[in-house]
Amino acid sequence: MKQKIFTAVVFGSFLTVASCNSTEQANNVLAQKYQGSQVDAFFLQHGPPVRSFRTKAGETIYIWAEEPKNYYVPPTANTTLNNYGATSYATTNFYGGGSYNVQCQLKVIADRRGVIKQIAAHKDTVGDWDLSRCHEVFGKSKK
Repeated sequence: MKQKIFTAVVFGSFLTVASCNSTEQANNVLAQKYQGSQVDAFFLQHGPPVRSFRTKAGETIYIWAEEPKNYYVPPTANTTLNNYGATSYATTNFYGGGSYNVQCQLKVIADRRGVIKQIAAHKDTVGDWDLSRCHEVFGKSKK
């Protein structure tokens, strides 16, 4: 019986980890969706780039970024009550807390005609519910 429970837990954990999406998967989706398409169409759909650089070869390298989301994580508290005779003292310690940002940034390389040659994650944080924020933003299938 214990062996069956252990096997079920290990298998369930494997399925959970296997279903998480990585930056590599996000890059594959980006390449399939946008390589060979016009860079202007991409920016019209997703917003303008934050930076660009023109190379001597005539290509343009763009950095596109979504607005970062900032999440506040409250600290946890642990209160200990100590009794010394008729007197009680409470001590509270706070642990952790802080904030973290969630954001996807892409590097887009377009040729002289504005055709996307290469598109990949430039900065990919953990997402809201996934290991890759870029996969959350771009991994959805087209409707």
